[in-house]
Amino acid sequence: FADLARIPATFLKDHSDREEPVLMSYQRPHISLGPGGELVGVFWSPPFEGPLRAPREEIGAYYAAYAALHGAIERAPCTRHRL
Repeated sequence: FADLARIPATFLKDHSDREEPVLMSYQRPHISLGPGGELVGVFWSPPFEGPLRAPREEIGAYYAAYAALHGAIERAPCTRHRL
């Protein structure tokens, strides 16, 4: 949890096939905490993730935490509502 709140992930939007191509990239941690340490946001979008740009010594911790969160999301109950 702490590693995903500290180590920024890379998010990409690649629209190079458009008439006016654009490539957007930004970095932010997957988990955002408020001033008191409370959870205020989760940023999870595997289809739009780019290469990790983190110091070598943080790569293992990032991917271990990423795998744990991914597993938790996959195991979470899913409710669907149809309008």
